[in-house]
Amino acid sequence: MEDQPTKLDKAVKISIIAGALIATLSVFYYLVILPQKKTINPEDKVKEDFTKVMDLRIIGDCDSFADSVSKSNPRVSEYWGNMCKRDKNLNQPIRDFSIKKVIMNGDSAFLQVGLIRSYRGEDERYIVSYKLTRYAEDGEWKLVLPEEEK
Repeated sequence: MEDQPTKLDKAVKISIIAGALIATLSVFYYLVILPQKKTINPEDKVKEDFTKVMDLRIIGDCDSFADSVSKSNPRVSEYWGNMCKRDKNLNQPIRDFSIKKVIMNGDSAFLQVGLIRSYRGEDERYIVSYKLTRYAEDGEWKLVLPEEEK
């Protein structure tokens, strides 16, 4: 009777096998899957960060929009916050946008963006250019001042 495994012996073996399986899957995840997730196309990151900020402008949350543009540079934040407030006051909000082109240049990115703005009940469509720069502190892409405002 001593040769037959007890229920406790079986449970220990099952626990060891389950633990080994979990450890193997964890190692696979950290060595294979996670590095692939971190490899993001820089253009996609620019588009993601720009979209996040522009969505705030579209809904008219000008304070959050200004903070998202640049917390570290009050002049940049104030400029873009004022642009958002001007749009709201003139009742000419940006209704939608689409990123047409992204040109990368080191820590700078240039976007051509199609805007749709409501004006007197009609949709007005036009293309504008934005310059973004990557901030070292958080790796986020932020709008900069237009050249004529520097």
